[in-house]
Amino acid sequence: PMDAPPDGFYRHISQEDADLLTAASLTRVPDWEPGSTEPWIIDIVVALLVGGGFRRVVELGGYKGASSRALIHALDRVCGGDLVVVELDPTLAHDLATRLNITTTHPVTVHVIQGNTLDVIPAFPDRSIGFVWVDGCHDTPHVVEEMNRLIPKMAENGIVCFHDVHGHYNLRKIVEAFGGIALDLPRVSSSGGLGILQVTDATRGIQLRVNYAQDPLASGERVIAVLQAFGQGCEKAVDHYSAVG
Repeated sequence: PMDAPPDGFYRHISQEDADLLTAASLTRVPDWEPGSTEPWIIDIVVALLVGGGFRRVVELGGYKGASSRALIHALDRVCGGDLVVVELDPTLAHDLATRLNITTTHPVTVHVIQGNTLDVIPAFPDRSIGFVWVDGCHDTPHVVEEMNRLIPKMAENGIVCFHDVHGHYNLRKIVEAFGGIALDLPRVSSSGGLGILQVTDATRGIQLRVNYAQDPLASGERVIAVLQAFGQGCEKAVDHYSAVG
């Protein structure tokens, strides 16, 4: 059974409902911890990876490795591939190297990189990544920059999935600005849900920037939403998202 999240109560579902969904999920996470992705959402993420037959997978934010292990098993099911996990926290990154030492039937190469995703993403070749799971820093300006740098690195028809698109962090406007969808699914904490974006040539023509109240919109920009940025290190509220292009 799932433990109660740090804030002490479920926002959308009861403990009983959470346990029921967990038992019904194909993904087994015996050591699930608060803050990890819900098993029923991991099921959908894995299905999209397998359905697309992707072999080069990147995870932005590894945390305790629950999603990472599911991604490794999914790559095994499609006869192998590569997983790169980028984790900012040095302790978590060190632990992930051990947690992700998993025996597979087919060759699955796992690289854990300790660092800022904004520094790591540019190192990937353009159009080289098939599938990305975004679940690291949830500060709105950071995710905007992640996406601006990530989109050119995605293969045509590659898929980017996002956690925490509804609720406290409300990252859905970023997903929707690129033409994706944001599903509000049962969540066990203040944020949750699943964003899904398939990258096409049309997606590559979009750039986002955080526009503060005192900054005038440039010609051709349109206001997407008025939101608040949450998270450590956000000293200034985000007043508008603007789509460029």
